[in-house]
Order: sequence, then C-alpha cells, then structure tokens
Amino acid sequence: MVETPLICLNLTHKNMKKLLVLIIASLFFYQISNAQTEKGSQSLGINLNGSYASQNGDIISTYDNSSSSAASTSKSFGIGPGYSYFIADKLDISASLDYAYTKTTSAGIYNPPVSEEKMYTGTLALRKYFLYQNKIGFRAGPYLSYNNSTNKINYNAENSVNDFNGSTNNYVAGFALDLIYYPSKHLGISASLLNAEYDHFKTNDGSQGNYSGNYESLSFINNGLSLSVFYIFGS
Repeated sequence: MVETPLICLNLTHKNMKKLLVLIIASLFFYQISNAQTEKGSQSLGINLNGSYASQNGDIISTYDNSSSSAASTSKSFGIGPGYSYFIADKLDISASLDYAYTKTTSAGIYNPPVSEEKMYTGTLALRKYFLYQNKIGFRAGPYLSYNNSTNKINYNAENSVNDFNGSTNNYVAGFALDLIYYPSKHLGISASLLNAEYDHFKTNDGSQGNYSGNYESLSFINNGLSLSVFYIFGS
C-alpha cells in the first residue's frame, strides 16, 4: 500500500504573530481605502471655480471703412458649499449652493465698457463612482439645477441711455463627468471634466424687453477651472 504524503504548513509562534499582524493590517487598510465611498459615508466641502479670457480685434465699417476696437477682458470666480451622502457603495446624492461673479471690460463704441453678472445656483445630483484601487478615477451622473442671475451693463457717457439692469432664471437638467482623487482617508479632491446641459431660461431686461428660450450645451475641459475640496466623515 502506497501512502500519499501530506503537505504540512509548519508555522512557528513568531511567524503566526507576523501573519496575524499582516491580516489585521490588510483589513484595516482595505477599510480605509473603501471608507470614502461606502454606504453611509458623508462629505462636506467647498466648490471653487474661476476663469480669465481676453480677446483683441477690430470692427471694420463697410459704410466708411472706419475701424473700432473690439478688445475685451473677462474675469470670473465662484464659491459655495457642497454636501453628499452615499446611499450605496460608490453611489451618492449631493446638494450644493454656489455664488459666481463675472466682470467684463470692453473697448470700442459697439461694446459696453463694463458688464457685471452675479449668479446664485442650487444643484442636486446623483453620482456613480468608478475608482482604481479606491484612490483615483471618475464619477458621473445626472443633475438638476436652478440659478438666478442679475446683469448690469454700463455704457460710456455718450451711450448711457442704453444702460440697464436685467435678470435671468435658468432651469437646467444635465449630466456631469468629474475626475476624483482621495489623497487620504478624510480628504477628497475633484475637478470638472465634462458637462452636457439642457437649459430653459426666462429673462427680464427691463427696457430691453422680456424673452425666454431653450438651448443645449456641451463643454469639455473648458477655459474655466472648477475644483471641489471636501472632508469625508460618517460611515
């Protein structure tokens, strides 16, 4: 009769302690790496965005061949709080409030010297996370937002009769794609990559009249920079 040899794993007490420490450490770090996006986790942060644009050119009149400068510069910034709650692993709902300010300075008789816009926005979103080793990746999903903006345009002295204040209400449905990175257990950073929107707007421009309309837009890593930094807690 031939006996089949048994393969035995002989662990010393010291090796068993090392193995136990490795198992506990692995479970601990696995928990840390998943804590940011597991069900019940929450985050509270701040949204920041800004942009700068300039253009130069001339407008040529076909009537008398005269020219006028069409140069302009535009600066904008935005800030606001954001909150999210994970209703399932790697799936959250979020709410945010944002304030944005844009100032455009123009030259030439065909452009108002100063145009200012203030915008207040509220947004609700549902987002799915796709991460590599639970550290870096993407999140994507639909959102609904409402914003109200006020516009103030001041022309030069000789055209000041055209000065006006207006306001616009926007009702937006869209889809967003963000790049996201977790440098630590309690810290997350995201950057906007893509936005596709359908917008219904109603505008009241005072003496310039009232009007409404719809438009669609698609932006991918546009001229502005939109970042969010947030703290993770709960779970």
